Amino acid sequence: MIDGLMNNTSKKKDKNAPRRSVLKRLHNHQKKIASQGKGQPQQQKAMEEEMERKKK
Repeated sequence: MIDGLMNNTSKKKDKNAPRRSVLKRLHNHQKKIASQGKGQPQQQKAMEEEMERKKK
């Protein structure tokens, strides 16, 4: 604040704006991840185990 203006303050939040539900966003994200590929986590885990065996 060199010139007398407060320029490093945080912006004020709109108190009239509706609040976003964290749980709703979480469930939507989980659905999106589940729909992208159902067999990928198991396949990836198997590949990682195979790589570990090859290291030894």
